Amino acid sequence: MHSFRSFFVLLNSLSPLLNSLSLLLTYPLITQIGRTGKLTSNKTSHFNELKAESGIDLKHSLFFDDCNWGDHCSVVNKAFGVVGMRTPNGLQWSEWERALEKYTKERG
Repeated sequence: MHSFRSFFVLLNSLSPLLNSLSLLLTYPLITQIGRTGKLTSNKTSHFNELKAESGIDLKHSLFFDDCNWGDHCSVVNKAFGVVGMRTPNGLQWSEWERALEKYTKERG
């Protein structure tokens, strides 16, 4: 026999999914972020926007990128002096530590 409490727990666990579905139905779908508007797949367009909006010298930035088909870290490093760390499997703790060491070494 199912109780009201177990139904509530089930409904509560579905809440994030229902919220996501609600957002998908509310906002138009974008096929890929960075392929429309001012932003392009080239990360320099993203960093140009960050620089313009924040006024921060981007050489003080640390950039993580999980792209497996290009080297965005080198591109933004050459363009802005940004310290980058490639994270092909998503950001792992060891990559976070290596990135901080790299930043400290390069910006000391």
